[in-house]
Amino acid sequence: MNHTYSKKGAVIVSITILPYIDQTLLQQQKEAIANSKKQEVLNQFEAALNAAASALETIQADQKAFSATASPASSVTVSSEPYSISSQTAPVTSASLNCPAELEAYFKEASETYGVDERLLKSIAKTESSFQSDATSHSGAMGIMQLMPATASSLGVSNAYDARENILGGAKYISQLLQQYQGDTSLALAAYNAGSNNVNKYGGIPPFTETQNYVSKVLGYYNSEEL
Repeated sequence: MNHTYSKKGAVIVSITILPYIDQTLLQQQKEAIANSKKQEVLNQFEAALNAAASALETIQADQKAFSATASPASSVTVSSEPYSISSQTAPVTSASLNCPAELEAYFKEASETYGVDERLLKSIAKTESSFQSDATSHSGAMGIMQLMPATASSLGVSNAYDARENILGGAKYISQLLQQYQGDTSLALAAYNAGSNNVNKYGGIPPFTETQNYVSKVLGYYNSEEL
């Protein structure tokens, strides 16, 4: 800021007045603005990751739901109406339903840890893999409880082919689904097979033949006396 003073017969004097700037405060403001912009970018990135994860879960669940019945020459007709399955589905009777003795302790531990009926866990395992710890589906589901890679990771399962880890992971997952659907076993099983997004989309058990058969089969084992 310049000010010039003059007086007749006097020397002209020019004085420059610089406004005082708090450099420390200015730097703090710059850093605050930069951090704010960084946080905004991080928030957008996190939202994009969450959306991608949700989409991946739906895709993987759809692959799993159709892998058992899909073929290049087949056509699939899907009704828009949700499917209803009674929890009193007729039991499946077969001596082959017996759980291997070496897995009993793992199912017991998983049941006690996550508060899920041990029989339900065994019924899921029988339906998913027939208790085979090295089972891998065409859609990529792994182990005894057939956990998809993304699901296994979210459950903290580092080795999906380890029997104990897999059973505990599956128990944790079905426990979360039972809580999500207020204890409705049929809906929880449908979500385990086809994904929560599909259950929510159709307002019930999705009208996928494989999922409908899956829920009926698990409940059939669950109501049997062979496990």
